Parts: sequence; C-alpha cells; structure tokens
Amino acid sequence: MILEIRPIGPAYIDELLALERASFSDPWSEEMLLEELSLEARRYLGLFDEGVLIGYAGLFYCLQDGEILNIAVSKEHRRQGAGTHLLHELLLLAKGLALTEVFLEVRQSNLAAIALYERFGFVQIGIRKGYYEQPIEDAFLYKLML
Repeated sequence: MILEIRPIGPAYIDELLALERASFSDPWSEEMLLEELSLEARRYLGLFDEGVLIGYAGLFYCLQDGEILNIAVSKEHRRQGAGTHLLHELLLLAKGLALTEVFLEVRQSNLAAIALYERFGFVQIGIRKGYYEQPIEDAFLYKLML
C-alpha cells in the first residue's frame, strides 16, 4: 500500500457517496455531502491508496473548537491503520487551525471507533439519547483537549 492524505472536494463526490453508503446505516445524501464540501468552516481529507480514495474524514471548526464530522474507510482497508492515519492527520490539521479542543459523537455500539478515539486521548463527556437513527441508538460524546 502507498498511502497519501490530501484535501478533497466536490470532484470526489461519487467516491465519497460510495464510502458513506458502505460505512453508515444512515449515510449522508449527495446534496448533504456537496453542501458540507462547500462550507467555509469545514475541511475534508481524503486517504488514497495508489490514487484510489479509500477513506475520508471531516472537520468543522469555529473559533478554538472543532468537531469531527465523519471518518469513513472502505471495508477492504479497515483494521489496517487507515482510520488511525486519517484521525492523526485530522488532529494535526486541527492544531494547525489553532483549535484547543475537538469533539465528536460515536454510536455506542461502534466499539472499534471508540477504541480508536480513546487511544488518541479522547474522553467521554456525555451521552445523547436516541441520537442516531436506523437503528435508533445513543451517541457517546467525546472531547479531546489539544
């Protein structure tokens, strides 16, 4: 594998939609993704393996706070460090934007993602009851001080 991370935009909409649909039970629509990619206070990074988009991550930021919006990795590349690589680069981006804290929500059943976030030092600070749909599930709210 030859991995590369770089900023992505609307030119990758088809690949992003495929990753969304393969990764989430309630994926973002094309319209939602295109809007996200066009907003000023958002940054999206793509993870490429020999030129093929295999994952992406998004960050929303305002003043000194950030929120990780989505991290998705193709099924074939999961459990190989791709998510770790994306999260690492996203946090470097957050530091470069002078953010002091980053938040995220994660499905309570997504044990792999929870383990990843906790390895990076994220701490659970709350629960959002019934936050997710399809299926309905609570979200754990996490925070990381940078």
